[in-house]
Amino acid sequence: MASYACRLQASGNKASIDMSLERVGLEVNGVSVAFNPSCVNIGSLIEIFAEGEYEVPEVLSGLRGREVIDVGASAGDTALYFILNGARKVIAVEPLPNVARCAEENVRLSGATDKVKVLNMALSSGP
Repeated sequence: MASYACRLQASGNKASIDMSLERVGLEVNGVSVAFNPSCVNIGSLIEIFAEGEYEVPEVLSGLRGREVIDVGASAGDTALYFILNGARKVIAVEPLPNVARCAEENVRLSGATDKVKVLNMALSSGP
């Protein structure tokens, strides 16, 4: 269907996105992840991965080898972003059951089930 490639400004990472009706493939510096097109917002993927919306050097430099908790994980895009940027493990918390299932599927399609654990639950300071 379409392909998009760029070099991220701040980090110099190379990113490419390949889209079809069955799969959205994303590669950053030779590391690939995949998404179910009905379980992800393509515009968000481009903003996060290709245009570098989450590219905060102070944050990314501290990810390598660390464990991350992703609260409000949505479809798993941010959890996979953290893995691509060096996180050792991500616990992705998503309260909406359908969205959590999408996150699980995207993590599975990306081959990251050993690095990302999706929890369908909410966090709160009260009952």
